[in-house]
Amino acid sequence: GLIYLFGAQTLSRGAGLLGAATFLLIPRHFFHAHLLCFDVPIVTMVFATLYAFLLSERSRAWAVGAAVIWGFALLTKHNAFFVPIALVLYWGISRWKQFRVTRGRLELAPFPMAFLLMPPIGVTLLFALWPALWYEPFRSLAKYLAFHLKHAHYLQYYFGDILAVPPHPLAFPFVLTLLTVPAVILLAFSWGVVAFSRPSAGISRGIRVFYLVNLIVPILVIAAPSTPVFGGVKHWMTAMPFFCLLAGHGVLHFSARFAAVFAPVLNRGAYRLAEFETTLRHSLTVLVACLLLAASAFQLVDNHPQGTAYWNEWMGGIQGAARSRMQRQFWGYATLGALPWINRNIAERGGVYYHNATCSTAEMYKREGKLRED
Repeated sequence: GLIYLFGAQTLSRGAGLLGAATFLLIPRHFFHAHLLCFDVPIVTMVFATLYAFLLSERSRAWAVGAAVIWGFALLTKHNAFFVPIALVLYWGISRWKQFRVTRGRLELAPFPMAFLLMPPIGVTLLFALWPALWYEPFRSLAKYLAFHLKHAHYLQYYFGDILAVPPHPLAFPFVLTLLTVPAVILLAFSWGVVAFSRPSAGISRGIRVFYLVNLIVPILVIAAPSTPVFGGVKHWMTAMPFFCLLAGHGVLHFSARFAAVFAPVLNRGAYRLAEFETTLRHSLTVLVACLLLAASAFQLVDNHPQGTAYWNEWMGGIQGAARSRMQRQFWGYATLGALPWINRNIAERGGVYYHNATCSTAEMYKREGKLRED
């Protein structure tokens, strides 16, 4: 819903609708949306914060809203700490012409009210609503930050290399995005970026900067050689609402360009050209959108429930990923598929090597009746 509203306000209703549908139908997004986990909630909270910040440029009330929402984002997952970096970059890049040096003094562009409110309100909410910080709050916060700054590097299979310790490849998040988003969506996104970036596109420079900064920053954070890469695409999923909106924009722009070029050829003077072009554009938009969403939905259904094993057509699917020696599982859900076989075939009181599954996982399966007690 937020993707649609944001897209309708900054691009068009069609781009908003297609962006929302596209986000839902990317197979790995669909998988993560069903986990009792932080990743899709933090995408929601970060995107809501960014949306509120954009609204705050015209309304002081939304400056308070952005600060409050950012506080709840901080309470959701640590990705929220990177939001101010993206917003400061957006402010500096979009208003660089307003920065000037007068008589040896640097004059800044107008300072957004949200910048002043987000730290006190957001951080206050973090401390007030997270019981773990009530006892020795600053020491507890330092412990929380140290956990993420010194996070363990779980193994990740990447073109036959085992990424166990830094430095990790700079291209990692870019390559995974290229190979885990359905190809038809990537094509729509590519067209959308080109159309979106043109000064004649009718989109303000500020909106273009806002999109591109918030698309790139989450990916660059993971591209840093020292950043753990064990989570795959979920770690930069906060960038994907902007990615999907640009894909939706690409579909609309492609249809408009096609209609403008070929309407005179196809019409042959039978109808009024302007009306024919409009009809052709609308029809083509519906056709291309249906093909894009249907192709994604088919791959989603075909891949389910092996969500993190999805690789697109350019990789050659799961088998292509296996041949290229790429990671095909993450989280513990793969173990569930083995339990019925174990229950049928292992001798009474037999031993099982659980590999990457923890002992507590095995005990949970027994409590839930999924694994034999012996």
